[in-house]
Amino acid sequence: MGTENSSNDEWIELKNISNESINIFNWQLIDKDSQIKISFPNKILAPGEFYLLERTDDDSVVGIKADVIFNGAINDANETLQLFDSNCALQDEAKTNNEGLWPAGNKDEKRSMERDTDLTWHTYNGEINNNGIYGTPKQENSLKTIEPSPSPSETPSPTPSPSSTPLSPLIVTSSKILISEISYDSTGLEKEKDFIELYNPNDYDVDLKNWSLKIIKNNSTSTETKLSTIGYHSTENHIIPAYGFFLIANTNFSTTTYGLNPDIIRSSFSLPTPTTTDDFYTVKLLDGDEVIIDEINYHQDNNLLDKSLERKANASSTIESMISGNDLFLGNSYDSNLMTDFIIRSPQPQNSFSLPEPREKPPKPKNISVEFSTNSELILTFSLNYNYYDYAIDNFSSSIIQFSSTSPILDFEALYSTSSNDFSNPDFLNSSSTKLEIIQADWENNFFKGKLIDADEFSSTSNLYLVLISKDKEGMLSDFSEIVMVKDSEILPIPIEESVQSAPLIFYSNKEGEMNYNGRFRLYYDDTTYHAFEYSFISQESGYLKEIKAPVQCFVCTSMVKIEIYSIENESTKKLLGQSKSAVILNSFNYPKYFNWDFEDGDIVFQKNQQYLIRFALEGTST
Repeated sequence: MGTENSSNDEWIELKNISNESINIFNWQLIDKDSQIKISFPNKILAPGEFYLLERTDDDSVVGIKADVIFNGAINDANETLQLFDSNCALQDEAKTNNEGLWPAGNKDEKRSMERDTDLTWHTYNGEINNNGIYGTPKQENSLKTIEPSPSPSETPSPTPSPSSTPLSPLIVTSSKILISEISYDSTGLEKEKDFIELYNPNDYDVDLKNWSLKIIKNNSTSTETKLSTIGYHSTENHIIPAYGFFLIANTNFSTTTYGLNPDIIRSSFSLPTPTTTDDFYTVKLLDGDEVIIDEINYHQDNNLLDKSLERKANASSTIESMISGNDLFLGNSYDSNLMTDFIIRSPQPQNSFSLPEPREKPPKPKNISVEFSTNSELILTFSLNYNYYDYAIDNFSSSIIQFSSTSPILDFEALYSTSSNDFSNPDFLNSSSTKLEIIQADWENNFFKGKLIDADEFSSTSNLYLVLISKDKEGMLSDFSEIVMVKDSEILPIPIEESVQSAPLIFYSNKEGEMNYNGRFRLYYDDTTYHAFEYSFISQESGYLKEIKAPVQCFVCTSMVKIEIYSIENESTKKLLGQSKSAVILNSFNYPKYFNWDFEDGDIVFQKNQQYLIRFALEGTST
């Protein structure tokens, strides 16, 4: 994009938004295609200090000295800029959206893309500066223009119906937080179940310290009462995770009933029940500056006895879809300022340790290998169709992640039947199943081994079929694995698609030569270009290529690597059969890590005992 003077006058601004000084020595800024690769010198940034990077020379920003000069252009579309610290941990990134466009900035008017205090992006909205730039290099960003929100509408009774880049992670305040569930009309022993649940629809954590909940009767200010101030005690939690929840309740909250603890408990917390049809109460959520962030009205309704009001996931959500249907795990983000935003249900509160919503469906087990042990236990080894360890690290709060054999973040079950046709029945989930006891779990490398707790039926029945499913701690289920048949103590895989099946590939023949490095292969650089490495193999079965998984160790922060597959004829002639769906960003500095390359089903078909060649190469290269 550049400036009014030249489209080549590009610049990037960093800012230390933490409360501590940071040494950025050996930090790196790298773009998607590695056109830009900046390694920072020894420099300590004080809190609030800016750091300016200018392209090619120090004339990109007239009158302001650059801290670093870089080469390479910032693409106007399909671009990603990633900032890594000295340990190669990703600290921040700026990237284009799903349509390949930058989320802000104006190419035609040469207006810069700026970060707001809530980490969202906006376009510079000021006048042109003395240096001919529509932006704020080495200065505080312009303020984002905010459209006024509509005032809450009169609410009817609910009726039941079916470019400043941060150098450290930032927890943001005063973002949109929603009251997602409220239980107030409890009776008898149920009175201890009253609570208010909050939901964070943002993709970042929010600090609720000094936020408060207030309640007011019939809009009379004289009746206003504070229910709770969040973070009042220094030892209590006041962070609501991205796409997560936060729970406030009375000291007598029934942890036995709900199976979890509130994030905040207050003896003063009380949600009064309206005693007449004319009475109504308003619960308000206010930030630390006493600005109303969200509110909900409630009044007398016999349908709400021992029930709760839960916010919908979207406009079309129903009671059925929210409780047991497609909207069950999609969060509570629908907000039109009407009571029809809520459904009536049996209470099901969630706290900051609950899994985020929405989230990916758990990975399904695959590559199942089964055998009977000497004491007739059925032993299964398998992997998952995506690395759940990496996904959880990237998307879940560290407080809810538990990766071990004894306390896993996923459970596994085997469903079995005497007929493989039963697995196409949607109701089959409610039939015969047994839990898989995990005896070995290598989460990082995606390898698992377990035994069926009750496998007597498998050893005594001549013909049984099973599938595996995974289930997260809140009950979300994966898709079925492939079907496996257990017959006369033999384990036979049953392909889901009879015409083509995944080929188990065994790589035992590799190309010798300079690419062979102590028994391993590597991409290497000879001061002018990167060279691909390749090795050949003989397929042990016929079938289509689904994926390739390989352990990788990088000595730079990131590389975009693709895989090409060739057939080999007469031991030398190569014919390109296809390549991976996309290049994979490798980032495993200082330690090996597994990466997956996926291929279109049926696109590359191997023939048994035929020789093929795999080539790993940087995206955009042919060497």
